[in-house]
Amino acid sequence: MPDATETDFELVKYERDREHELALNEFTHNLEVEQLKLLILLNGGAAAALLTFAEHSGSTVRWLMLPVVIWLIGLSTGAWATLKMREAQSGFGKFYRHRRNATEVRRLIGRRKLPLDISDKELKDLARYAPEEPAPGATPATQDAALLHDRLADLVFDRARKAAAGIDPLSYVSLGAFVAGALTAAAVIAFVPPHEAARSPTANASAPAR
Repeated sequence: MPDATETDFELVKYERDREHELALNEFTHNLEVEQLKLLILLNGGAAAALLTFAEHSGSTVRWLMLPVVIWLIGLSTGAWATLKMREAQSGFGKFYRHRRNATEVRRLIGRRKLPLDISDKELKDLARYAPEEPAPGATPATQDAALLHDRLADLVFDRARKAAAGIDPLSYVSLGAFVAGALTAAAVIAFVPPHEAARSPTANASAPAR
């Protein structure tokens, strides 16, 4: 039988490790959010600044549309990555909720009657993606609630993992679009003349003949 002091130490160590893990997860999440915000601001701000301060002559505006389009692509992919992050975080939150509910059902079975904290949409999703589970039309009293929560936890975790896998590629595309747009804008400014080289017919007509 394990010593009580050793058991208490292990419990306290588990709690401290868990607190440290949660702090690291929160820090990582905040860092990812700020990174996506930065990518969206860089692409959107660059496009707005270029259109605002560039000389709006006919020869340059056509070429300046190239970096603007590239930056808009970067803005769109950054926004898409943000939606993916929201989907992933929502899925991971549901995963922990279903795991907690499954544990509560198993520990409190026979002591307290717990409501089935599963929405109709979740039951339909479970029936669609895991047809071997109890049918959604069955009464909650006849279902293994803990098993349902376990299966839903696996389902939402798989969805969240797939959503999270798309965040980094979209972020890289957004960052690459910002760099490509900046290089394109620099090339346009450096090599495309700001004004039309040829004089207008009015200017030629008003010039004195020699």
